[in-house]
Amino acid sequence: MKNILFLTLILITTNVFSQPSIKTNITINAPDYSQIDYELSSFNIYYDYTIVKNIKQPEKVKAGTAILQVGKNYNKFIDVSSLKKDSIN
Repeated sequence: MKNILFLTLILITTNVFSQPSIKTNITINAPDYSQIDYELSSFNIYYDYTIVKNIKQPEKVKAGTAILQVGKNYNKFIDVSSLKKDSIN
């Protein structure tokens, strides 16, 4: 009986003191940002690559595809998997 009472008291006190609430009227606005709209690429060039990190173990390779997006004023070279992570769709 003493063990049950002791356990109940411990559980009640941990529940009461576990999440204190702080009441405040502070609001934080999001910072302003600017977005640069770059041009669409005129054409895309795809590269398949393989990387051997350790020449003593040539069977362990990392393979992937990179893309070179060429535009009139801007160019971008990026890994396709990074491009997919960066995309909204």
